[in-house]
Amino acid sequence: MNNKGKPYEKLRNYIQEKGYTLKRVREGTNINSWSWTQKMQGYYPFTMDEVYSIIEFLGISDDKIHIYFPRRTAEMKAYVRPPRRNKAYDENN
Repeated sequence: MNNKGKPYEKLRNYIQEKGYTLKRVREGTNINSWSWTQKMQGYYPFTMDEVYSIIEFLGISDDKIHIYFPRRTAEMKAYVRPPRRNKAYDENN
């Protein structure tokens, strides 16, 4: 693992500073558990609707989006391992 930290580390820290848990933010923004986990681990990007839902819930101003939701860089993509594949699905398709 590189030493750049986890994807969305600044967002994680901000959530903790505000006294929330990741679960509370997920529930407060109506993002399903699987999707939230995959996105917070960097497997998939958040949609714009999800980003705005999260910043509204946390009280983050629009001009700070880039701090908590940075562009996916080559380094970020290199950190992330691909999701596990479903062998049964692959064998049947």
